[in-house]
Amino acid sequence: MASRRANSHHVLPVPKLAASTLLVIIFCAILTGPGAHALKPMASPGSSQVSYATSDRAGYVPGELIIGLGGKSNETLQRLLDSWHAKIVGELPEIQAYLVRVEEPSISATLNEAKAFSGFEYVEPNYYVHAALTPNDPQWPSQWGLPKVRADLAWDLELGTRPIIVAVIDTGIDYLHEDLAANYLPLGYDWVNGDNDPIDDSITGHGTRVAGIIGAVTNNGLDVAGLAQVSIMAEKVLDSSGAGDVYKVAEGVIDAVKKGARITNNSYGNDVYSDIMKAAFEYAWSQGVLNVAAAGNGDTNKPFYPAAFGEYVISVAGTDPSDARYTLSNYGDWIELSAPAVDIISTLPMRMGPPFYGSFTGTSMSSAFVTGAAALLLSYCGSSTDEVRRRLRETTVDLGAPGKDPNFGYGRIDVFSALQKSCLAVGGRILEPEWRALPMPVMEAALTTIALGSIAMLLRHARLRPRGQTRRKKSPRTKRAEDRHVKSV
Repeated sequence: MASRRANSHHVLPVPKLAASTLLVIIFCAILTGPGAHALKPMASPGSSQVSYATSDRAGYVPGELIIGLGGKSNETLQRLLDSWHAKIVGELPEIQAYLVRVEEPSISATLNEAKAFSGFEYVEPNYYVHAALTPNDPQWPSQWGLPKVRADLAWDLELGTRPIIVAVIDTGIDYLHEDLAANYLPLGYDWVNGDNDPIDDSITGHGTRVAGIIGAVTNNGLDVAGLAQVSIMAEKVLDSSGAGDVYKVAEGVIDAVKKGARITNNSYGNDVYSDIMKAAFEYAWSQGVLNVAAAGNGDTNKPFYPAAFGEYVISVAGTDPSDARYTLSNYGDWIELSAPAVDIISTLPMRMGPPFYGSFTGTSMSSAFVTGAAALLLSYCGSSTDEVRRRLRETTVDLGAPGKDPNFGYGRIDVFSALQKSCLAVGGRILEPEWRALPMPVMEAALTTIALGSIAMLLRHARLRPRGQTRRKKSPRTKRAEDRHVKSV
């Protein structure tokens, strides 16, 4: 992953060091500093065959195809488009994906014709995705989910920090809401309407309620308490009905990464595997971003995407107040964590009130709980997202069958336990990119060796120089190294 922070390293002061020695030490410190621990993205696994999705399992945008270029050139793609009388209407160069509009609305014949062109990584319709929400009538119970995950105890250790940015990829956010405005960061985009105003216009207020669980202002005497006092941005990829398509999802994910999000919350999806969605989340993961997604509310073990994208996304199932599985929560060996899902109080768009909050049920809420917990952990430890993921796994309350199971994954999150665990003494392993920076002990040993050697040379030259002779000042020679670090997010 791309974003890794090292702990602070203290160097004992050495009085009256020469400028050259100080430069050497500073240079070594840079090598072992936060930027040095950035990881190169993992190359996408090669594929000798093109994957072609079928459209009989889900609806798609009429007349639109998504092509993953793979090993083929742009010229080859253009020749294919000319033969179809088609045109490119969208492009994501970061993952070599193109949104193509064709003449035939059903796109079935065009999709079959594409199979004759080997070399493309994938060709698929632009599938619709839908908000993972099971609506219910508003109620006024207490926010039982917060004490259940022991957030109230965790707040004695950490409330959250504003430099941590969470992207809510959803129907938008009512950023004027009295309980959200102070934590809102105006960085996102409205991919549905093509403007810079990702306001939540949905009939259910889906994105606003998700945002409230993650980061509503706490202890301000208004409405509800959010899990983490961090910065919330909105990427609007779902329309007012709570529906969208996989290309817009990919746009929103990539834009969030570029704008500095450390975590994305994804409370939507469908049961159709999409290559472009996977590519977008793999890209985010490779840049050090933690992706969290709802398992879906179908009471089925059929994989629900993006939650079921394995190492690139944390999938979250739902629980009720008694720590039983939420009856409509999806399940399966692809579930990683679980969190409260039933009768969850959160914010509603102010146009729908007063009151400006209500009670909601669904794994959309569960995903938001895990996202808020992850944001607290990032604020507390300032650690990498893969460490946060390990801590969430290792500190869960084990429900159901012992160990990881299809209903609850590793278990229901316990935020307080996750914060109590030492930030550095966490075991386990998350699949990560193959390239790594040199381990810290190696880099620290190199720093010490170079620094001590430079000091020894300085003292030796001082002894050999005749008394009274001044040393000629030299401009330090520096070497500009190739920048190999992925931008921290």
